[in-house]
Amino acid sequence: MNNYSYTRREPPHSTLGLIVLQTDERVEHDFQRLFSPDTTKIMVSRISNADTITRDTLNAMKAGLPKSAAMFPRATRFGAVGYGCTSASSVIGTDGVADAIKSGCSTEHVTNPLSAVIAACRHLNMTNLALVSPYIAAINATLQSALSNSGITTAKFASFNESLDENVARISPDDIARAAIDIGADPACDGVFLSCTNLDTLDVIDVIERAGNKPVISSNQALAWHMAKLTNTGLGAFRPGRLFHDQSNRKSPRQIL
Repeated sequence: MNNYSYTRREPPHSTLGLIVLQTDERVEHDFQRLFSPDTTKIMVSRISNADTITRDTLNAMKAGLPKSAAMFPRATRFGAVGYGCTSASSVIGTDGVADAIKSGCSTEHVTNPLSAVIAACRHLNMTNLALVSPYIAAINATLQSALSNSGITTAKFASFNESLDENVARISPDDIARAAIDIGADPACDGVFLSCTNLDTLDVIDVIERAGNKPVISSNQALAWHMAKLTNTGLGAFRPGRLFHDQSNRKSPRQIL
């Protein structure tokens, strides 16, 4: 047997972690589109969740977050870890999500779509949203309350009233765009929010913005933007929406939150 020495090589790229729901078919793919593999390494862990979306099933995921975070490679220190569920973040709470994830892995920052959307709204000076949601009434109320607690009003609201997450992934982008353009036309709204990491939104963000001449943010777009800002990580060439291009507000993410 020949024995060889080796030189320890540290990862050359920024490393981000993403905890994805078992039923989610969208956010992992969207992150692959939004981040460049030349500059960013993304590691994904999954978390078990119920097929039906209720406050109780969303809150139940809190207990599983440490285990999901612990499934990341132990030697990896992340710049940021994102939890990919907007509605559960509104139920569990930002601090609850962060504490649970940090108990399972080593990361400088933890964020989630709700925190990211709030930061994006402040970055774009949006306070009166047209909200498009796939959720049932109880989840919609919790989400709107969480936004309101951060000074963001839901001026107009539309929902697909879907309780099965597997069906949320199959709502067509055209239907999402039609609902967003319809309610976003109200002059009381200064922007549009497409809520849920399982919605297929990236390819209609620019379409909706052109139709209404207002900024549009989605859960996955905002989460990627926020993680990139928190870690000073580069994004890929595909950057849908004004969020990635607006430079009028140059606050750091720590100032935004």
